[in-house]
Amino acid sequence: MNKYKFLSQYTLSDSKVIRVKKFNDAIIPEYWKRIFEAKTFENKKAILLSEWKQILASELSNTIAYLETYLKGIEFIQVDKEFYMVYTILSYQTEKTLYYVGGNPMSSTLNASSFLLKQWNDLPNPLRAFYEKLHDGFYYYPSRSMGLDETSEVEDFTDFELSEGKLKPFNESETYNFFSTGMGGYVAIDFTNKNKIQTIVWLNGEDVLTTLNFWDAVDEFYIMGFDE
Repeated sequence: MNKYKFLSQYTLSDSKVIRVKKFNDAIIPEYWKRIFEAKTFENKKAILLSEWKQILASELSNTIAYLETYLKGIEFIQVDKEFYMVYTILSYQTEKTLYYVGGNPMSSTLNASSFLLKQWNDLPNPLRAFYEKLHDGFYYYPSRSMGLDETSEVEDFTDFELSEGKLKPFNESETYNFFSTGMGGYVAIDFTNKNKIQTIVWLNGEDVLTTLNFWDAVDEFYIMGFDE
């Protein structure tokens, strides 16, 4: 089965994954255009990783280092009206081929959930830069998890439930999930105190940790996902 048929199995509708051969008048960032026009994979990779480093060099240093070694392919796909960059990653631990996708950052605010738009100006600068300049989400495509969610999927915790008898030690209507593991784990931000926003790491519907750095947690989860 070719890559595009494989990915088409995981769309959320009957839509097919189409390989982009021409962007025409699509609104995409300049660095996407440069990657698309680059003649060799090494040039495409250099452009892409340069962008990651400009935006998140210190925040996601381990993720970037992993991509430097194990990123083996970069392509663009279209699903319905949306464009994505496909990262073909060779897992160091399992030697399996993984397909991660990064959404079009030009769509981030257009597609953002009403939950997230309320807090957009209060996002930490690196997170806002990620969404506005790099990608509208970056996650494992088949499960749509193990990564930063698309802005349309970011929501508060009002409808989330802890295990019986557990209490949420945070303001559920002001806490927004940005990273889902697909196994009941979340990395979220509590915006209750705008002067000191707090990271919430919620593991398997059970333990809630409030002392971790947002990017340290995200960086570690990305490596776990690559090596599953």
